Amino acid sequence: MIKDFFDEQFENLILHDNPFIVRDFYDDPSKLATWKDVEEVCNNGNYPGYIMHPQIGKIIADGGEWNFHPNVKDRFDCILNGGGACILHYDAHNAHTNELAKFFEDRFNVDARFFLQAQLHPMDGYGLHSDDRNTVAIFIVQIEGTTSWKVYDNRQSSLFDNEHPRSKDFFVKYKNDEGLYSKMDLVLEETLYPGDLIYIPHRMYHWAVPSEKRISLSIPCSAREEGNKPHVNRGWYSLNGNLLK
Repeated sequence: MIKDFFDEQFENLILHDNPFIVRDFYDDPSKLATWKDVEEVCNNGNYPGYIMHPQIGKIIADGGEWNFHPNVKDRFDCILNGGGACILHYDAHNAHTNELAKFFEDRFNVDARFFLQAQLHPMDGYGLHSDDRNTVAIFIVQIEGTTSWKVYDNRQSSLFDNEHPRSKDFFVKYKNDEGLYSKMDLVLEETLYPGDLIYIPHRMYHWAVPSEKRISLSIPCSAREEGNKPHVNRGWYSLNGNLLK
């Protein structure tokens, strides 16, 4: 069961666009992902993704940048040694993930992608950051474990993408500088529990710190051009052609 927050948050989204939490958004998050699902998709080299080193952060196996296909063994080595893995294109994994993606796509006329995030040990994740300028909003659903979130009332201009040299230089320079945080205004600080959802508006800075092993779904949404059809058929069919979901 999905808790529909559309009417409750409509005025906020139209007038203010503030971040928010929806408690018990999804009543049985194990339908979306389990550790068995994590094991299966991490073993499948056809699923793109990346690994999170506990000290270095986002890396891939061959030392290059953004090929999104780390070696399968490296995924498990990273998870088992204090890091994490992020698997992309998880939205069509099963009937329940398709149904949830359709929920966001129908209500907001967006294309939704699911990134499956998994780790067995606490780590700082991505640190303070904003998401890609093509991502108009991001939702995160906690599947297992707990995660502390901080969201700041500060946004990165869409004139910059996250790979812009000046953007990179800025965060390298201030990565461990507490002075950077003093320039920001904390607008939301909450802990997510299994089934909870958090909404982070376009380009708003945020920071997630899992306190234990966790599975979560990050759901970046991109704008759909007027008249365009959804990029994925969210139906779930049987072999006799009947629509199941």
